[in-house]
Amino acid sequence: MNIYAKEGDKVIVTEEGIGNGYDGDKRHAEKYLEVGNIYTIDSIEVSGWSTVVNLKEFPEQCFNSVHFEDYKEPKTKKDKVKKSKEVKVEEVKKMTAEDFMNSKGWSEKDPIWGGALFKTIASLLNEYSIYLNN
Repeated sequence: MNIYAKEGDKVIVTEEGIGNGYDGDKRHAEKYLEVGNIYTIDSIEVSGWSTVVNLKEFPEQCFNSVHFEDYKEPKTKKDKVKKSKEVKVEEVKKMTAEDFMNSKGWSEKDPIWGGALFKTIASLLNEYSIYLNN
C-alpha cells in the first residue's frame, strides 16, 4: 500500500496481506480485519522500520501497513457496480417496478438484466409494493 495515503483513501485486506507481518501483527489483523473488506484510512504513522495504519472503522486499533493494498475503483464497464441514483421514497411509491428498475439503469434490453429476469424482478417488486402499501 501507499504509506503516504491520505485520510479518506481506501485500502483492502488481501489473503496474502493478512498473513504478513510479525506474529502479533497477524493475530491482531485476523481478530479485526476480514479478507476482501475495504477500509478507510484515518491516519498513517511512518517510521523507519514499520508503518502503522489507523482506520476509521476501528478508531481504537492500529494495524501494520503490510496487511493492506490500495483499493482502486474497478475501471472496466463489466466490473463496475452500477451506482444507483437516489430516488425519494414518495417517488418510488408512484412508480411501477419497471420505471423504478429503469431509473436504476436496468433495462429490459440489457443482456444481463433483460428479458425474463427483468420481468421476474419487476413482478416481485410489484408484489412487494402492494404488500407495503396495504
